[in-house]
Amino acid sequence: MAHYRGLHYDNQKEPPAMNRCPRIASALATLAVAATSLTGCLEHPIKEVQLDTVVVGEGTVDVTPRREVDILFVIDNSGSMGEEQAILSANFERFVDKLDVAGANYRLAVTTTDVGNSIYCNDSSPEDGAFVLSSCHDRAESFTNDALELDKFVEACETHCPADFAGAGTVPSQTALTGDELAARPWIEHFGNGVTNLADMTPAQAFQCFGPQGIDGCGYNESPLQAMYRALERSQDPTDPAYGFVREDALLAVVFITDENDCSVADHAIDIFHPNGDRAFWEDKTLGGPTSAVCWNAGVSQDCFETGNCVAQDYAADGTPTTDPSEAVLTSLDQYKDALRLLKGKDEQGDIFVSLIAGVPEAYPEQAIPYSPASTELDQLNFGVGFGCESQDGGTAVPPVRMKEFADEFAEGATTNIFSICADDYSPALTALADDLIEKIVPACMPACVADMDPDTEGMQVSCTVTEFVGDDDGSKLPRCERDGDEWAPPAEGACYYVKTDEQLHEICAAAGQNLEFEVLRAGGEVAPSGSRIAAECELSDKKDIDCPGLL
Repeated sequence: MAHYRGLHYDNQKEPPAMNRCPRIASALATLAVAATSLTGCLEHPIKEVQLDTVVVGEGTVDVTPRREVDILFVIDNSGSMGEEQAILSANFERFVDKLDVAGANYRLAVTTTDVGNSIYCNDSSPEDGAFVLSSCHDRAESFTNDALELDKFVEACETHCPADFAGAGTVPSQTALTGDELAARPWIEHFGNGVTNLADMTPAQAFQCFGPQGIDGCGYNESPLQAMYRALERSQDPTDPAYGFVREDALLAVVFITDENDCSVADHAIDIFHPNGDRAFWEDKTLGGPTSAVCWNAGVSQDCFETGNCVAQDYAADGTPTTDPSEAVLTSLDQYKDALRLLKGKDEQGDIFVSLIAGVPEAYPEQAIPYSPASTELDQLNFGVGFGCESQDGGTAVPPVRMKEFADEFAEGATTNIFSICADDYSPALTALADDLIEKIVPACMPACVADMDPDTEGMQVSCTVTEFVGDDDGSKLPRCERDGDEWAPPAEGACYYVKTDEQLHEICAAAGQNLEFEVLRAGGEVAPSGSRIAAECELSDKKDIDCPGLL
């Protein structure tokens, strides 16, 4: 086997005497979870490598060990959404359970589709992208809609959120942007290894209480895309409570849940709803006020029903198509796409993922979205289009043309990222979403074949050294974690590491033929220091064809 300078952590014994400075460069493999600079006693120093790379001798092999996921839920809080919010709460535990099993470090934030309408909802208090993190018991009034004579508090809140959780929130915690400052953040956070920013609640319980947003939102122009934009804009504002939600190296996922099409009206175009305007997008220009049909007519191609090719279309205020985004009455999809890419800096590596629970058939994509006029004159007047789906209890939803095109732009690697809001069970949608996210959460696999130092002992006995670097310091070696029964225990302070081998390997490591994976545990509640990076050196096998026959 090949040798290197290291400690025999896994069985706490010194390895036999060995040549400390081999002349064969390929004998040393270094895994860098982030950028690091290591030098050894090779004839040529190991090169400084960038984020998420592995140094093998003098060459580099790319890996992407990423566990961080920032997930923004944009939930429709208009009058028709009581049942849907109840179904979401009932099924949410399966979603977070999958993320927990995958070892994800995740953040969950919630906002609504309500950004206001200065003509018809000027007496309301729209969230306008603000994160909502409070128990639904503390917002009982938001589950009534006087205009529609509805009260959904029991169904959407009380059934799934115990009254004992009134007043619940988050506890002060650190973020990379605040350093040593502790503050209660307006999102649910799971730091990994069962550590959260919640007091006496699990993430699933928290979402069941924080997630339902009520039914008192402005129903004239649900604006999920604008709400998303404002929420993410707030996360960049040091004066906003949402500041720091989006982490630079984390996967960003946006999940829309709505029964309407997107109606994100540009600031200059609010008069498309005004009775004194030219009513270019009104289904019936003789009415005393607009209907939701304005949103369909202002954002979808005019030949939709004739050709069946219903796509997003920008229109000027007079109702004519335009290619000038500054003239569009609904904010152009390209502007939202560009804004999301700019926020993350890139999306070629799947840094952004968008999912949608909306007005498509339950069998979508096998069953195509129906595009046709409504079956009744009243529905056509109200919505401008026939329904994309109908639920068993009579709920309806319109086809989400604009949001579908937006979601499809950020669906890399997904089997499907669009699901029906008319289903009576959202667990298939949430399970598929979790699976797609997990596929993008890549573990810290060692890309080279690691030696078993004691083949006669059950399991792999490996010789590895793990070092944590913060800024430009010289690094500090991490101890091996101790066991607490069948589990690895976090240290009393600082951090420790352990390795996974054999059947414990993440399926991604195993599929690549790799035989070692690293995990780092931190003392309760602690997060990685800002700018920290971790590197690991392991002694490699000189029998790769036997020990790692499937290594790619």
